[in-house]
Amino acid sequence: MFRLSGVLQQKTKSSFLTVVGSTAVFLIPVSTAQEQSPRVIDAAAIQSILAKSADPNPFSELTHGDGYRLTVRRRSQRDVANRHDSRVEIYHVLDGSAILTTGGQLRSPTKDEGEGNWKGTGIDGGAKRTIQKGAVVVIQPGLPHWFSEINGSITYTTTWIYR
Repeated sequence: MFRLSGVLQQKTKSSFLTVVGSTAVFLIPVSTAQEQSPRVIDAAAIQSILAKSADPNPFSELTHGDGYRLTVRRRSQRDVANRHDSRVEIYHVLDGSAILTTGGQLRSPTKDEGEGNWKGTGIDGGAKRTIQKGAVVVIQPGLPHWFSEINGSITYTTTWIYR
């Protein structure tokens, strides 16, 4: 450890930990950021993926990695209600709208294979809200959720983050 202008710093392998009062700041070397490249999936690619499917509710994985998965979906019909024990789901609505019901209890729950997923025929109780193009929704593990009404169709990405 060494003191620099009244600020306590500790050098580690790849960064400095700077402590100013009770705030910690991590400085990451530029070389780390340059070694990685982003995966970019543009709107045209997403539309092409959806257009190729004959399914009225197409689902396609866009990418995945350690601890996450990104998919795109279009729904024109209701599906089952869900609850996931160990993953966060983040929806970004690209087009359309629907009524999203969250909370309450799964109706007739059954355990799905793998990953601590539960399905039900609907949700008893819960809160209903309309979500539409541009909305971002974060669903924490254990929260029942269901598109209880679809207003024509809804297209959205889902990011699954596994805990």
